[in-house]
Amino acid sequence: MSLYTWQEPNLWGVLDDTLRIRIGVTEEGYLWISVDIQMWPDRPTMGNFTHDDHNRYAPGEITLTDDGLLTAMHRHPAEHDFRSGFSLRVPPSFVSPLRQALERARGSNP
Repeated sequence: MSLYTWQEPNLWGVLDDTLRIRIGVTEEGYLWISVDIQMWPDRPTMGNFTHDDHNRYAPGEITLTDDGLLTAMHRHPAEHDFRSGFSLRVPPSFVSPLRQALERARGSNP
């Protein structure tokens, strides 16, 4: 499977045939993340894994480990330590380009 990356103003993405991850920056400087996954091997369409998430993260609330555990957890409300979000194990080939996309998103100013 080939891995493809792209960048647009305030939008970065990494995808292959079965997984697409997009990272964007809101006008307020928060990050949002969208994960689309091929849900069934016999259907070429992808379903959105993150559609029910609030999807507004401070830059430090999204992490990616060396072994590919992508975690996005935001606080509710910001002054408390109650967090919600998701964790997803991405293929090893996604780790480096996804880290680059996260760093660029964190460093951008909308």
